Order: sequence, then structure tokens, then C-alpha cells
Amino acid sequence: MRRLSRRLSERTRLKSIASLLVGFGLTSASLNAHAISLLTPGTTTYSQFLSSVEPIDIGEQHTVVLDVRDGDFILDASLNNRGTVHVRGPAPYAFEGLQMFSPESHVNQGRWIIDQVAAGLGAVQNDSGVIEIREQSLLVVFQTLGGRIQGTDASSQLQDSLLRNATLAGHLHVKSTETSGTLTIEGQVQFSEMHVNGSTTLKGNGHTVLRGASGNSGATRPPYLLIGAGHSVDAAGPMLNLYLINQGQLQVAAQQTLNSDSSLLQMDADARLIVQGDLRAKDIDVSAGTIDLHNSGLVTGDVDVQQGRLVLHNFTELDRVHSKIGAAIEGDLTLSDQSQLEVLVGQGDPFALLEVWGNASLDGELVVTFLDGVRVSPSFEVIFSANSLQGSFRSLRVNGTGALPWSFVQQQKGGQLTVTITAVPEPGTWGLMLCGLGVVGWRLRRRTPTQTAH
Repeated sequence: MRRLSRRLSERTRLKSIASLLVGFGLTSASLNAHAISLLTPGTTTYSQFLSSVEPIDIGEQHTVVLDVRDGDFILDASLNNRGTVHVRGPAPYAFEGLQMFSPESHVNQGRWIIDQVAAGLGAVQNDSGVIEIREQSLLVVFQTLGGRIQGTDASSQLQDSLLRNATLAGHLHVKSTETSGTLTIEGQVQFSEMHVNGSTTLKGNGHTVLRGASGNSGATRPPYLLIGAGHSVDAAGPMLNLYLINQGQLQVAAQQTLNSDSSLLQMDADARLIVQGDLRAKDIDVSAGTIDLHNSGLVTGDVDVQQGRLVLHNFTELDRVHSKIGAAIEGDLTLSDQSQLEVLVGQGDPFALLEVWGNASLDGELVVTFLDGVRVSPSFEVIFSANSLQGSFRSLRVNGTGALPWSFVQQQKGGQLTVTITAVPEPGTWGLMLCGLGVVGWRLRRRTPTQTAH
């Protein structure tokens, strides 16, 4: 309601300005009783005000310049654009209000350019068009916006808009926007306060920075926000009244917190959930793919790894100084018989710790991988601590050590399981060791002094 009131008040203010301009005859384009056709090649420039009762047709080779450099501009006409509409403003633009406003609906099959100005449009049918938001520019669209929207850098902003089945390209900052359908990201796009009005899919080879999202609290079933395969999202902030479904890459960066009041589902073999900061969700269901839990990472909620992997990053020397040792799950942990738990061994002591605040049920394969360039230790410990613990790992695999065989011993005491992994010398190595012991014994015997008999 607050956002709607703000939109209506903005419209009312600027419509009043338009009425005053018309009443005092201060416009550079008067009201037109007949349609304006701008179909021939060329450029037409308007300042401060443009009004037409009938839609204005703009041809493919024609450019209309709406010049805002001499003051606020009111566009009280519908533009059917197949060419270029260039809204040109002063630099820097003013954040406190819209400098250019149009309450009408427009059809764009060409290109709109928002250039160093804060512009507001009532509605744009942009399915086959392009809207370019340049640096130091802001665009507000009150009705559904599709097609292609591209920005220049972080100062290119799209705000208070309804995005549906759109392509977002370049660098763009999207604020307080309602979404539905499929959003294809082809650059780096940051969303602040995404309102998931209908289930939304993020896809494309670009990167999304998501700082807060919410669904319709009055809906019978919360909508979903799906991260498509091949797409990466850096998420933090509150995620309320919606389901998170990850088929791509979802990351919670260090010193960031992602709070979700619903479930997080991962269901693609190539999907990856990376937790370097804090992830708080009702539950995390990993039916496929990887959940990558870094040292100092915290997951709040029940974690169920079915046919996927849980990866633990061993702390480095730097991590040990600046952060706590190990990772933690504030909830229950279930590792099924088809799951893997992999420990990545980096620099530092050969030791890893996973602390489970709830109950832990362990099964599946334990994998230890020594990273490239890391000194391989002859023994290694992985410790699991839980409120209550049952089960154990059925097999062990060690990577990054050549053909050296390893054995492991699992010891459970109360709520703690200690897995001790030790390198096993090969038979040839045992033979060399026995031969060496024999040589040492022979040399020691020869050094023993001979006693003289009396």
C-alpha cells in the first residue's frame, strides 16, 4: 500500500504540473487533435511537454528526443515506437523526484534511451523492444515490462516496476520491483527488495546479486524463486513467503546472512549451494548436486543429503587465526546411503570438524581430497559432533595422493564420531622396512665389543 500510494502521489503531482503547463500555455508542443506521424528519416526534438490525443507513430529511421535539460518534461501521449526515443536529461539526475513522466501506455518495438535523467512511464509493451538505461539514470515503469532492458553500470537503475519475461543485460541495479515469469540475466544485475508476485525463474549466463526477496503473504501457496541451470546467484538478506529452488549456483558469501522462512530445494546434478557465511532456512533438501560448506560456515535448519554431496573445506592457517575451527549445522543432518561427504584438505593441520547441533545420521561414502600443492599427511582426522549420532560411513576414497592406499577407523563415543584415516604402506615398502631393520641389526651386532676370556 505504501508503494502504491507513493506511485499515485507521484502521478498526481506530475499530472497537476501538466495541467498548469497547458493552462498557462508554457508547453513547446500543443495538444493535437490529429495523430502525429514521424515515419521519415530524421530527428524531432521536444522540450518540457508533448501531448497528443491520438498515438504518435515513430518510424524505424526516426529519432524523437525528449529534452529534459530545461526542466521537468510531461509526455501526455502514447508512442508507438519502431525507431528511437531518447530521453535526455541533465547530469547528474535528481533522486528526489521524476524529471520526466508519462502516464500513458507505450508500445516499443525499437529503442528507448534513458540518458542521465529520472524518468517514469505509465506502461510499456516492450516484448520486442530494447530499453537502455545509461549511467546516472533511473527508470520507473508502473505496468508490466518485458523485452530487453540493459544498463551501463551500477548507477543504471530500474525501480518500482513490474518485470515479466524480460531479459536484463549489462550492469543494472533493480530496486523494489515485482517479478513473475522468466528473467534472463545476461550481465551483472543486482536486485534489492524483489517482490515475487508470481513464480519467477532466473536464468542465463550472467550473475545475479540478490539482496532480499519476498512472495505474496496472502497467497494460499507461496510462489517459488527458481535459479536455473547454469545461472549463479549471490544471495543475502531476508527471503520471505517463497520457496527457493536451486538448479544452478547459489552462494552465501562470507560475512553475509541469508534468512529464509521456507524450504530450500536443490534438485539438479550440476547444482551447487556454497555457504561461506550464514544460511538460515526451514530445511535444506539436497536431492542432487552439491552443498559446499566452508570453514566457519553456518547452516541453520535440517539438512537432508540424498543422492548429492556435502563438501567440507578444511581450514587454512589464515582461517584458523581469523575464524572458528570447522563448520556447524544448527539442526539435524541426514546423509543417505547414496550420498557422499567430501573433505577438501588445504594448507594447515590435517584435521576437519563438523558440529551438528541436532541429530546426525551418517551413511554413504567418505571422500578425502588433498588439494594441489598441499603436503600430504600420513594421517588425517575427521570429527563429527552431534547431540545424538547414529550410523557410520560404509566406504573411503582418498584423492590427490597417487596410488597410495589408505585405511580408516571409525570410533564413536557418545555424540562424537572420530574417523582416523591413515596411509597404508605397500608390500614393497614393508619389505624395504624389514630389510632396513635387518641391516641396522647386523651393524649393531658387529659394533658389539668382543669380551676376552680369562
